[in-house]
Amino acid sequence: MAFRPLSQRNNPDPVFEGPHEGIPAWMFQSVVRWVDEAIYEPRGMQEGPSETVLLAAEASLHVTFDWSSGPFSARTAALTQMQRDNEFGLDFLDFLLGVLGQEPLTRELNSILTRAGSAWEVQAATAPNHFQLVRRAIGPVRDAIDEIRPTSQRAHAHLVAAWSKLMGRNPDPSGAYREAIRAVEVVAAPMVAPNDTLVTLGKIIGTLRANPEKWTVDLAEATTQQVTEMAAMIWQSQFDRHGTHDESVPLNVSQEQADAAVHISIALVRLFAGGHITRVP
Repeated sequence: MAFRPLSQRNNPDPVFEGPHEGIPAWMFQSVVRWVDEAIYEPRGMQEGPSETVLLAAEASLHVTFDWSSGPFSARTAALTQMQRDNEFGLDFLDFLLGVLGQEPLTRELNSILTRAGSAWEVQAATAPNHFQLVRRAIGPVRDAIDEIRPTSQRAHAHLVAAWSKLMGRNPDPSGAYREAIRAVEVVAAPMVAPNDTLVTLGKIIGTLRANPEKWTVDLAEATTQQVTEMAAMIWQSQFDRHGTHDESVPLNVSQEQADAAVHISIALVRLFAGGHITRVP
């Protein structure tokens, strides 16, 4: 939680309301120190910015730095551009997390972002030992995902990956949708089709529809059919699951469709993993 001064705790003030986009002025110098800590490397008896990292940043972000004084001027150019262009600043941080993501460094940057009330946070990427910036999950969304971990670490991992792909600096709606579907399959398969090692959400939906009386939902007025239709909504709307010659079918799901699918999948995972859907003896 971002710190709020005593004098402002009962007063509305946009500076302390947050979350804040970009790299606000009060965060910039802390970010500069973090960048230096991340890119500096031994250089003889001294240290200096890594030429390799800065060249890779140029190529990856499609920008040019000032190399008139070698990596030192390139580092200054990168920081100047970060201060002038908040979007570049976030992209540069995201790049560094991806190529230099070491646990102490990632924790330090996350602390800076949290203290400053940033709209962004550091999260592990799908590739091992890689990290990235993702839009901060706040309130019920974070709580709902975190509460799944004790009952199904695998479903939790899929949902974390879905959120990362949905809310990262470079959103991947199709990837987020796939991870959301996988999260539901992980928890629903043992309940609905425990002996099918190749079960898909489509098969799970078919089984629930064919024999709704075999399961009960322990929520007031809720039925197996309602749960089935929730699952069917995300299964049938995953337009890019297979290729098709039908020109009316979108090539990819939209950001909005993926957003809806991820949130519906969270609810479904909580129902199955939380023991709210049980097989009738």
